[in-house]
Amino acid sequence: MVEELVTIAKYHKPFEAQLAKNYLEARGFEPTLSNELAVATWAAGMAVGDVQLQVPAHQAGEALEAMRQCESLVVAGAAEAPAAEPGARPDLEEEASEISYGDALASRAWRAAILGSFVLPPLLNVYSLSVLLQLFGWEGELSPTATRKMRAALIIDCVVLALALVLLEAWLALW
Repeated sequence: MVEELVTIAKYHKPFEAQLAKNYLEARGFEPTLSNELAVATWAAGMAVGDVQLQVPAHQAGEALEAMRQCESLVVAGAAEAPAAEPGARPDLEEEASEISYGDALASRAWRAAILGSFVLPPLLNVYSLSVLLQLFGWEGELSPTATRKMRAALIIDCVVLALALVLLEAWLALW
């Protein structure tokens, strides 16, 4: 049986995620990175989102605690670390639990639709529609933000694809 992986942190930069992964591996955890190669490519990274640091579900609580300890060591060891305001940064555990699979799919579809409007218009929009199809098959509940992103992606994809079809028809009429 394959154990479910839980996302405990997200990083915009692959090297930061790799550092966190190495830290957890040195402490005996079994972390993996998701989206690492896609995020390394700027255009694809915009569509798929952040690099996700994941651990097996049974290690999630201990791994979050290890990440908190690492974060406190970094702040304590900094020469001029500014004092953190209470509540200024969300707790890692809350951040990890807020994002559902459906919310991640909606964000990915929205990013691909926006990026597809400017770079590779019909191709990324078709990809965005395929992600939306996966989202429509998902049975969970979406957050209000994810619902707005899903609707916006669908509208953008339809408009871009309709324009692509009109341009194709006009081009074919010239021949």
